[in-house]
Amino acid sequence: MINRVLHVLTLLYGLNFSHHGSDLRIYGGKDADMEKYLFVVFMEKHINITHQGVWKLNYVPLCSGTALSSTWTLTASHCLDNENEALETESLFIRYNTAGELQRKKIMKVILSPNLQLHNVAIANDISLVKTDSIQLPFYAKLSSVDYTTLIGQEAILLGYGQTHTIYEKDPGTNYTLKMMDVMLMKCKHFPFIKIYTRMCTVPKCGVSEFLCPGDSGGTVLHSSGVIGVHSASLRCFLQKNSPLFGRFNYASIDMPVSPYLDWIRNEITRD
Repeated sequence: MINRVLHVLTLLYGLNFSHHGSDLRIYGGKDADMEKYLFVVFMEKHINITHQGVWKLNYVPLCSGTALSSTWTLTASHCLDNENEALETESLFIRYNTAGELQRKKIMKVILSPNLQLHNVAIANDISLVKTDSIQLPFYAKLSSVDYTTLIGQEAILLGYGQTHTIYEKDPGTNYTLKMMDVMLMKCKHFPFIKIYTRMCTVPKCGVSEFLCPGDSGGTVLHSSGVIGVHSASLRCFLQKNSPLFGRFNYASIDMPVSPYLDWIRNEITRD
């Protein structure tokens, strides 16, 4: 039911909460310095497929995330809301880079946010934690304690993983590179037919057409004070440029702010 409702919203308004699809990147962004943002990670699902009678191991892309410590990563709830079976079969992984080498660690536990809502009239609390085998990085993300409502008009950076092409431009570059874009934080306007609670929005700087696509969901909103948000949705990823709806909402992303969930994050991490 959730998937059907979100599919209709995508068709009508470009509102996209899906973590699957072929357009998995920040559109209009630029390659990020991997060494500077090692804490931005990528979630994948391990599946076995057969081709001409031969079993083959595949990793299916899910979402991005932010490593808070060696065992805890922050992401969006909608990325993992329907992945219980995959978790039980130990087929969910976090992929990350360190010392120039690709690494994967199993996701052992998923904690969805309390009072999560993903339905036809409201989206709320789209934030979650995942616990993994130890991810050894030289540093991890710092969460900002600044109230997100005081940050309107300030600069931030969006970070997310994804394939390096969209329906608007074809780029044969390396798949699943870390992308970033410079944005300004703003107050979200009213969205038609749906309420998205506890949210903040970003707009691209200088009027550039940049925005998030699926795969970047769960990624990082980074402010000078630390991580201030998690990517939740995009309004324009699948809209054609000549669509009358394109540009009506000049949002690069719709995000779940971190500050209202700091106590929940701290309690969950220290409890386990």
